[in-house]
Amino acid sequence: MIKARHAILRLSIVDQLRLKETQQEAARYWNDILVIAKGHYTAGNGWVGKGDLQKSLKGSYRLHSQTVQALTENPSQALALAMG
Repeated sequence: MIKARHAILRLSIVDQLRLKETQQEAARYWNDILVIAKGHYTAGNGWVGKGDLQKSLKGSYRLHSQTVQALTENPSQALALAMG
C-alpha cells in the first residue's frame, strides 16, 4: 500500500500567481509537444524523437530545463510502452 501525505501550501498572492503562470506555461509546452508529434507522425515521418522535440522547442518557454526534460520524456516513454 502506498501512503501519501497531504500538505497545504500557504502561499502569498504573488507566489500563487507565479505558480499559476508556471502551470499554464507547462501546459502550453505539453500541448505544443503533442501538436508537433502528431504532425510529424501524420506527415509519414514516424514518431518524433525526444531530441528533435527538445531542439524544436528550445528557448521558447520560461521553464526550468529539468521541467522541459521531464515533459519531453513522457511522450517518449509512452511511445516505448506502445511499441512493446
